[in-house]
Amino acid sequence: MKKILRSDYTKILLPFLIWRIFIFFAAYISVKFIPVFGAKFPYYEETLISTKLPHFIWSLGNFDGVHYLRIARDGYAYQLTQAFFPFYPILIKLVSYLTFGNFLIAALLIS
Repeated sequence: MKKILRSDYTKILLPFLIWRIFIFFAAYISVKFIPVFGAKFPYYEETLISTKLPHFIWSLGNFDGVHYLRIARDGYAYQLTQAFFPFYPILIKLVSYLTFGNFLIAALLIS
């Protein structure tokens, strides 16, 4: 059996970190070019803006992310949430204990 070397981890971890930095940078810059984009979907105020995080971070949790965050927080209490599978919201709920109750940060860490 081949022994896993530190360089093997570097080959995986370095491109991943570069990709994540690129995504956050693109989200940060996009607000400058398209300032009115986003926030045109239901429940964004109570789910995303209430996190008190910068726009470029909470914009990564929009659209279906709002539904997953609400399911993680409140369960399947809302209409039409049964279309979303439960494993991701369960993971969000579990990881949120490590992020001091911030479901968005937990979801981003999982993703």
